[in-house]
Amino acid sequence: MDAECMLCGWVGSRFYSHLRGHNGNPPSITRHPGGCVGADKIRELIPGYTE
Repeated sequence: MDAECMLCGWVGSRFYSHLRGHNGNPPSITRHPGGCVGADKIRELIPGYTE
């Protein structure tokens, strides 16, 4: 399924299982290949991510 990153505009194939968290943890900070806005910025923009 193609998805668009709402943080940087990247478009590509991702599966829901790659985007959701596991065992009560938030999803991986690495949301897609090719980089994004950076881990610190992601934590700032998405409150569910913690260090």
